[in-house]
Amino acid sequence: MMLIFFFVYVGLEHSFGAYISVFAVKCKLGLTRQQGSDLSAVFWGWFAGTRGLAVPVAFFVSHKALMVISFLCALVGASVICLIGEDNIFVLFVFTALFAFGLASIYSTGFVWLGERMVISNRIGSAIAISSFLGSKAFTVLTGHIVEEHPLTFMYIILACTAGCILLFITSVLISKKIASQKNVRSNTNNKSEIEKF
Repeated sequence: MMLIFFFVYVGLEHSFGAYISVFAVKCKLGLTRQQGSDLSAVFWGWFAGTRGLAVPVAFFVSHKALMVISFLCALVGASVICLIGEDNIFVLFVFTALFAFGLASIYSTGFVWLGERMVISNRIGSAIAISSFLGSKAFTVLTGHIVEEHPLTFMYIILACTAGCILLFITSVLISKKIASQKNVRSNTNNKSEIEKF
């Protein structure tokens, strides 16, 4: 489940970063290439700044809270761009920054969350790295053909992938809770049988 999550997340991150400038030029706003480059710089600037800021913040905020905040910001950012991003340049810039703010700490927080629930061996770490790499390449190729002819469809794909990441993570949380509860039941049963033997 988490391999699919990382595949979709990294694909989302790379395709949005690669083609947001193309979207800005091809959408109804019809921005200049310079404005498209500025929008791309806003995305990567907020993304890099927030990812750097997430490290010290993680010492004071729980991983769950950080993930919820990140998902909410990304979902709101993508939703507003889909709804009115083509109509207002200010909205497009502000909510692109919000989307970047939301995306920035998801990968690292998801990795830490996974590490708290299972041992990340070399094999598992390699599988995550390969899944992330494939996601970045696959999404960039797939969305590259869409954004020029149907720019708003590209944003709908971004929104769908954001919602998909949220659903995948929630499903992973529920599965991990179920596994943890089953382990507790087994350990309690083993303890009772040992006491009865004694």
